Amino acid sequence: YFLGEVIRRLFLTEIKSPLSYVSPLCRFLNPFVSLLLLPFFVYLALYSALQRRHSASII
Repeated sequence: YFLGEVIRRLFLTEIKSPLSYVSPLCRFLNPFVSLLLLPFFVYLALYSALQRRHSASII
């Protein structure tokens, strides 16, 4: 959760900063970021689904 909040803050600050500075950086980092974030989002989705099922089974 904390890591997601940090990433969200980073993305918000990147979006708020000037586009002329961000767009080449995003264009350069996009393949690496997508490769890094894809497993993270898959893990996050699986983890949330498992948590939901676990809490439902407890209740």
